[in-house]
Amino acid sequence: DATSVLKRDVIGVLYVDSNVAGGSLTQTSLKLLESLAFEATKSLESVRLMHEEQEKKSLEQELGMARQVQVALSPSVIKPMEHFEVAALSVPSRYVGGDFFDLIPIKDGRFVFALGDVSGKGVAAALLAAMAQGALQVQFTSNQPLNEVISSLNKALVLRSASNRFITLFCGVLDREGHFTYINAGHNLPILARTTGESELLTTKSVLLGAFDFVEYKPRQTRLNSGDVVVIYTDGVTEAVNADNEMFSDERLEALVKTSVNLSAEQIKQRILDEVLSFTRGLPQGDDITLIVLKMK
Repeated sequence: DATSVLKRDVIGVLYVDSNVAGGSLTQTSLKLLESLAFEATKSLESVRLMHEEQEKKSLEQELGMARQVQVALSPSVIKPMEHFEVAALSVPSRYVGGDFFDLIPIKDGRFVFALGDVSGKGVAAALLAAMAQGALQVQFTSNQPLNEVISSLNKALVLRSASNRFITLFCGVLDREGHFTYINAGHNLPILARTTGESELLTTKSVLLGAFDFVEYKPRQTRLNSGDVVVIYTDGVTEAVNADNEMFSDERLEALVKTSVNLSAEQIKQRILDEVLSFTRGLPQGDDITLIVLKMK
């Protein structure tokens, strides 16, 4: 219509030369050449689209392999433990995600619970998540203290990652007596719900990882009693949005956890996931969803 502007994309030139005919081309010749150019254009476009489709399939295969590697890095089988139950899941919003979690047994019957969220999405975030997860595993299995592990990871991220790449991380160490030592580096506040009906949010007011290499990370400690539940999560849970553009919210999650204390860790994990999916009612997942549910026996 009169308000539109036609933008022509030149993809080639049809060159015509003759030693016999001279002067201007006839209308018949012009129409013939236009028809030939049109058919050539269709053929070139078909070839271009075919190459794009091949590249897309190749990229999808590579991303699928990356997803398999990422899944393999996370604990697939969680063995039953004597003094606690644990259930976990990670649902990426794309082929690969920037969330990661790990459950690491260390000396003296202690257990490490780590959950992190890398800024951004896609392959770059997934690579940084894999690097951080590997660093945590190596240092904890070497029996290094919690604060030294987190400080070392922070310095490595400042040194090696891009200036706009950060990680929020919650990391806690649980012993057989229920002593839970933790550091929260800028992460969503895990919910500790007790059988008494009380609840608290686990924070150490620490800066996220990868921003400043001089930050000191000081742990805090609490005591988990029989039946107490800790839910560690990423913002893909609380920031899930419904059709009215409302977020699931921290308050809704905390209320849900408090009313689920009598359930098993696996049941609490499934209930949270079901509630989030019901809340969003089939809308596309906007961010990675990752959960760890810990319950003392």
